[in-house]
Amino acid sequence: MPSEKDLPDVNRRIALLNERESSLSDCLLITILGGTKVGKSALINALAGKVIAESSSKACFTSRPTVFVHKSRELQARSRLAGILHDNDRIEIHEAPQLERLILIDTPDFDGVEVSHLGVFQSILERSDLALCVVTTQKYDLWSLYEVLATAVGFRRIVFAFNRIDEGIPLSDKIRQDFISKISRFNLKPPEGETLPLFAISAYYALQGKLDGTPGPIGEFDSLERFLHEKLDQATVKRICEENLEAMERETRDFVFQSCRLKEAIAISDEIEKCAVSSVEQTLIQIRTNLDETSKHISQEIIHRRELSAAKSLSGPFGVYLRFYLTIETFARGLIIPSLSSFRQKASEEVAAKLEQCGTLPMNESLIQLRRALNAKAQRIGIDSQPLLSLIDPNPENLPIVDGKRSLANQISESIQDVLVEPKANIFESVLLNVIPVTIILFLVRYLVVSLISAKDPSAGMFIGGFFLLLLVCYLEAAFWLPFKTGVMKPFTNVVNDLYSANMYERWVFPLKNWSLELKKLVSLGTEIVDPQKTAKD
Repeated sequence: MPSEKDLPDVNRRIALLNERESSLSDCLLITILGGTKVGKSALINALAGKVIAESSSKACFTSRPTVFVHKSRELQARSRLAGILHDNDRIEIHEAPQLERLILIDTPDFDGVEVSHLGVFQSILERSDLALCVVTTQKYDLWSLYEVLATAVGFRRIVFAFNRIDEGIPLSDKIRQDFISKISRFNLKPPEGETLPLFAISAYYALQGKLDGTPGPIGEFDSLERFLHEKLDQATVKRICEENLEAMERETRDFVFQSCRLKEAIAISDEIEKCAVSSVEQTLIQIRTNLDETSKHISQEIIHRRELSAAKSLSGPFGVYLRFYLTIETFARGLIIPSLSSFRQKASEEVAAKLEQCGTLPMNESLIQLRRALNAKAQRIGIDSQPLLSLIDPNPENLPIVDGKRSLANQISESIQDVLVEPKANIFESVLLNVIPVTIILFLVRYLVVSLISAKDPSAGMFIGGFFLLLLVCYLEAAFWLPFKTGVMKPFTNVVNDLYSANMYERWVFPLKNWSLELKKLVSLGTEIVDPQKTAKD
């Protein structure tokens, strides 16, 4: 985003470009520019063939623009000069066909002492297609003139007229060559070809000759008129308008780029993106450590509740063993554990709050460090860091919407409730887990029955061995089946870690990545201009 100092100029230039694009036509807006007492008003009067602009020997006499325009171009002139012309400014309408494609504007002096005059002149010049620069032999070697030619004319075509050749110092070849030599370094553009047109004229005698036929040294005024009438034909005017529009787009783009310091920003855009990614990765490592540490204290209780719930759904000797074993374990811990269903809602909220704390502190610390790093990088290249920092969302609750929920705590709580769902053993599991225990029991029963029938005393060792074998089998089955059925906290902590990862990427990395892509897109588009404030925020 441009600085506060440059923002008005950026907005003004973009507005002018948009206006120029919407009003591209086949006529030229020609600004007659010059310093004090060079005869600008006299020249527009001579071109018009009548007095349309008051002229005076006083300096800074012209304070407002005078427009000389064909009646078919009046609306275009008013549109191009919207915001500059006042209701009382003079607009002289003519019907001369040879000047139909030219809108002539007499402007205030650019070297006057009145600041308002300079503002009017600059506003008109920046909307112009061609400048008709009027100088005299006494006022051609001025710093103010060269400053305008070097900085203000820019891409606009230019034609020079040495006026007042009938008075003062004559226009010698030496003066002409000296002037051409001095303006050659400004890379000025003629309407056509490579040579800048320069005409020696007397606007005063040219006007008098048109008004009453008074003879006088008009110099090359006829050549100037023929140039404007014939050289600036329809094809040339259209070409100049199109080329000026392209040049204005480049000039506006370059100014916006410079004001926004886009080249410098692009140079560090990849570095900024990597900084954000690195910050996220380091934060996730700390969050993972915190989650693992916290889950140690809460996972055992949750897992034990799931084991009790799973045991209730089992029948047969293995189910009896498992329920008895877990009950003994519960009393050994001194716990009174309610059912998982009654525990589920409260536990999910409490655990969610604990696990949320595992990530909140590292995220806040990393956010502070990331903002400091971005601020330092922005200051290093001289750009305002505030628009860049505004891209990073400081609120951890602003997650991407997942299943209609945006709150981080809600998403963690929802994931915990999935873990706390009561596990149930299906029929296949119940049968499979009871096959070996039932087989052992049936074997012992058969041994007892056979012993009684054969009138033999059953061996106590057989029953004791069988009992311990049954316990061993049930223990091994429980050791295998319970973790499989009830799960562990590690997969759940992975889910929570992924939530934090998505959160930080969405709030930190993606906005900076999109900002970087927008900058590169601006450069690749070349002449396309966009709103600089919008660009910085996107």
